[in-house]
Amino acid sequence: MKQIILSLTSLFIILSISSCKEDIVDPPVDNEQEVITTVHLIFTDSASSAVDTFSFMDADGPGGADPTIDSILLNSNSTYFVEAQFLNEQDPNDVEDITEEILEEGADHHICFDGIVNLNVDVSSDPADNNGFPVPVNSTWRTSTSETGSFTLLLKHKEGHSHQDCNEGETDVEVSFNTKID
Repeated sequence: MKQIILSLTSLFIILSISSCKEDIVDPPVDNEQEVITTVHLIFTDSASSAVDTFSFMDADGPGGADPTIDSILLNSNSTYFVEAQFLNEQDPNDVEDITEEILEEGADHHICFDGIVNLNVDVSSDPADNNGFPVPVNSTWRTSTSETGSFTLLLKHKEGHSHQDCNEGETDVEVSFNTKID
């Protein structure tokens, strides 16, 4: 009889201790900042269909060697259809097209053409994300007079942020392109 009472007491203690353990909940996984080594801006002249690609390339990624950045040359009084392409080429045998992810997660990303300095360029964007905010992987650029200046392309990860403000969110890539309109 003593043995049964001792066994039941031990079982009760074990169950009490094990039921007091907290449930372990894995913390939410943060969406990692994208590694972008290459940005291509592909300009197609709407009148002539001529295609010019201007690029930012940082083969070894952030840090390390300085990136190479093309200067952009556009015709005055012209309209261009522009496609932005974002790549991770750190491993040349496994190039990752980040553009697809940007489109899939449209509500969490925003592309800004910001800090347009000394350029009379009108930029309109397509397509919109699920909430109607632009994700300008594709955009239309209208140039006017001959000028020399620059603009900054920003890819922002904006989960939970307004899509109206390019100062919010984490910057996945920021590139300043010198630009000449002839």
